[in-house]
Amino acid sequence: MKKKVIIILIFLFTFVKIINAQTKLWGMTQLGGTSINCGANGCGTIFKINLDGTGYNIPYNFDGINGDGPYGSLMQATNGKLYGLAFGGVNNHGVLFSFDPINNVYNDVYDFDSINGSNPTGTLMQATDGKLYGMANSGGAYHYYGVLFSYDPVSGIYNDLFDFNDTLGSYPLGRLIQATNGKLYGMTQSGGSGSVGVLFSFDINTHTYLDILDFNLATGNLPYGSLIQASNGKLYGMTQWNGGNGYGVLFSFDPVSNTFTDLFDFNTSTGEFPQGSLIQASNGKLYGMTTQGGSINYGVLFSFDINSNSYNVLINFIGSTNGRQPSGGLLQASNGKLYGMTNFGGTYDNGILFSFDITTTILTKLRNLNLPDGVQPLYSSFIEIADSTTNINSVKEQKIHIIAYPNPFNAKIEIDYFLTDQIPVTITIYNTLGEKVKDLVNNAMQPAGDYKIIFDGSVLNAGIYYYTIIEGNKSETGKMVLMRQ
Repeated sequence: MKKKVIIILIFLFTFVKIINAQTKLWGMTQLGGTSINCGANGCGTIFKINLDGTGYNIPYNFDGINGDGPYGSLMQATNGKLYGLAFGGVNNHGVLFSFDPINNVYNDVYDFDSINGSNPTGTLMQATDGKLYGMANSGGAYHYYGVLFSYDPVSGIYNDLFDFNDTLGSYPLGRLIQATNGKLYGMTQSGGSGSVGVLFSFDINTHTYLDILDFNLATGNLPYGSLIQASNGKLYGMTQWNGGNGYGVLFSFDPVSNTFTDLFDFNTSTGEFPQGSLIQASNGKLYGMTTQGGSINYGVLFSFDINSNSYNVLINFIGSTNGRQPSGGLLQASNGKLYGMTNFGGTYDNGILFSFDITTTILTKLRNLNLPDGVQPLYSSFIEIADSTTNINSVKEQKIHIIAYPNPFNAKIEIDYFLTDQIPVTITIYNTLGEKVKDLVNNAMQPAGDYKIIFDGSVLNAGIYYYTIIEGNKSETGKMVLMRQ
């Protein structure tokens, strides 16, 4: 008999979507803010903003001593806290920090020391074992080529798991992902047989590292961003340089057959030198940005259809109007729109925050960044979490009983719920970055009764996911753990 696990969660901190409460986008900037410890340009900020562009707020200004100049993005762990990486710190080799979004409490939880890693420039991820994994761009045992590390948010223990070297890859910049086979995958911008980067895997159970692809001039090289695993099971990524036209490539990699495919060679008109990462939106297409190229060489926002291998420029960045030179990735928020940032452009030429409607292809500038706000969000993307100002007492009156089983699950999980009245229902799956994975039910009017719905996660990365059910004005979120046999 299937064992049913009853999950009755009230709004505490993680991905709770309440129809009359607001979610916010969170991000980081490398410079700006109010701290003067790093000079006139500031030490960087953690900020949040409403999805409509209102309510911009800075919960934390980096101060240099406990970290400064963050590259990359925030992530939210299962304990509800945000985690990220920054330069500075006690040893001036960088920090790993946590941030409580409810109480606005920042903690420098680990100071890098060069021996075990230095200058972390990417984004953390949480694997199925509950640990956070990331990479430092330098430091380590072999001439400071960087390290792959884990951090346990429960015990506070940091472990240098692998020291990069020039032969097997060096100077990593992006984020790791956990694929459906349970292994971590990532890229380095240098090292390998051609000294221009590698694509690698890392087994978190055996701590086995494999250099599985050496980039070269033909494949493209110097990848700055991260990989994603799409719904077809393949990994997708971009390189910043070379390929057929010399301006970078968009590629796929099949982790089953270890097959690399150059899908698109960037060029002057379609965009050049991508430094960020791709996302797969709810329509199945990939979306990304380039730092240069396009109509006036300020970069583009593009889509790529993995079924037809068709590439389309959707937005040409042109400077003061809609920003220029984006280096981060995009987020698809709960309202279906994509959100991103540019490093420069806007009114003050310090970058903008924007939304993009994938249906109408309209880009809307949400905010011009300036020094007090924080500026130049290098390699940074948004995450979406519930607003910590939500009235908890009012939420406690809105409990919904949900049954999900089996949990953890290997491929499919059944979500059961009961309606006492005819009411509109929405059920959405999110990953730990706050990105929407799938709408199981989308604002459907359903009569009273018992309902069962199956979520098939067989093509997803192993890891932690959240399901949110909204029934009228009530909302509840539960956690699911997708395992692999």
